[in-house]
Amino acid sequence: MRRNGLLRPLPKRLSKISLQTYWELGQIGNNLNQLVRATNTAILRGRTPPANPELLQELLELLHQCRRDIASDDVDDDDSEEESDDWEADEG
Repeated sequence: MRRNGLLRPLPKRLSKISLQTYWELGQIGNNLNQLVRATNTAILRGRTPPANPELLQELLELLHQCRRDIASDDVDDDDSEEESDDWEADEG
């Protein structure tokens, strides 16, 4: 019903649990990015890297996929609830 009144799609919403998980994964991503930067710097300077660059890249890709999954799953759940609310409102 709100969607029809606004004449545009509603913004994506995340539950409190999903929002906290999404935020925590972002913090982990920040830490991984710092490790990637340190690894790349070590390689450029001819030193032993603190971590395997390929493994770090794989971890970052998995992290981003988890964040996308959290956002899309929570939005899908909200859409199904809104559709049932609209149906109930139209019935009465």
